[in-house]
Amino acid sequence: MDAPTARALELHRPAVGPRRGRGCLLHAIDRCKTPGGSRMLDARLAAPLAAAAPVRARLDAVERFSTDQALRTAVR
Repeated sequence: MDAPTARALELHRPAVGPRRGRGCLLHAIDRCKTPGGSRMLDARLAAPLAAAAPVRARLDAVERFSTDQALRTAVR
């Protein structure tokens, strides 16, 4: 994704206001428990997947975490 597109989508910072803060997608969805998790989320927003196979694999992982509370607790 090119920089103008990322800015227009307000992925990492709002069009107006502070560098990172309220009003951007990252702030709205970041519920990570660690700074490392937040950095990984930020990186994934900056470089979204384009091929179908990795998207499916990521969705499978999300489904597994959403249905297995013990796994979520262990990883968290």
